[in-house]
Amino acid sequence: MLVSSSTVMNVAAIPRILTGTRLDPRSSTGFSLLVLCTVLIVGAAATAASFSGQMALARWALLVGVVAYAVPIVIDGSIAVFTLAAVLQRSRGDSTIVSWSFVGLFTAVSVAGNALHVVSESPEADPVRVIGGASIAGLMPVSMWLVVHVLINLLVQKPEFSPEQLKALELEAFHEYQGELSRRAAEAEEDRRRAAEVRALEQQKAARWAEWERVRDLPEASQPGTAEREFAEKMINSTYYGEAKQNSKEVARLLGISYKRVLYAVENHEASDELGDDTWDLKK
Repeated sequence: MLVSSSTVMNVAAIPRILTGTRLDPRSSTGFSLLVLCTVLIVGAAATAASFSGQMALARWALLVGVVAYAVPIVIDGSIAVFTLAAVLQRSRGDSTIVSWSFVGLFTAVSVAGNALHVVSESPEADPVRVIGGASIAGLMPVSMWLVVHVLINLLVQKPEFSPEQLKALELEAFHEYQGELSRRAAEAEEDRRRAAEVRALEQQKAARWAEWERVRDLPEASQPGTAEREFAEKMINSTYYGEAKQNSKEVARLLGISYKRVLYAVENHEASDELGDDTWDLKK
């Protein structure tokens, strides 16, 4: 070896092609084209080689002139048509049994015609040569069928799922999509319901505070037994256990009333003996 791997790595001027040791044809478009061209050449040669035998079948069928060309066209054309059908069916994931069966049928006809043509019209008297020639002639369409079959297996990818499986997967995906839509619709409805509840609570709170602003300055709010007094006590207690977090001074600040009025309401009149009920005045 004139150029070692270390030398190649150290000399940047040497083309990268010298560093390769193996050909990877799996993703090579050029190699695929080489295979395709080789198959087409072999197929064309096999077709040309079997043409004489099929024309002999035409004479046996008493077909002369231009009509005689119908025999090789029908036989080889049928092989081509059913081969292409097999390619399409394979790409779709459908069964190719019927198409390959007809390819085999017309290939057998071509094989028989080529062999019989050699046997019936061979000038050789040696039976070994006749049988050998008939075998070679019959091998032509078989070779064409085999190379095309190999080419399809190499170049046409069989789908991962059959049409029935794809339909089942599509149906399952559709049901999952419908379920997802239903779930999202339910979540959106729940969000709307919660938003409506929040708005209702905010409206109630706003109305309560508006009512408090009205009641707070009324003389009735300081008089026992009145609706305004009852509302004032409820407002103080709700603020104490809500926004003020059980802080009486914070309640007094938020509501704009005196601290002792907060104690009076929160402690359920425990301070009424000390303060005196006649001293209930939200402003004092």
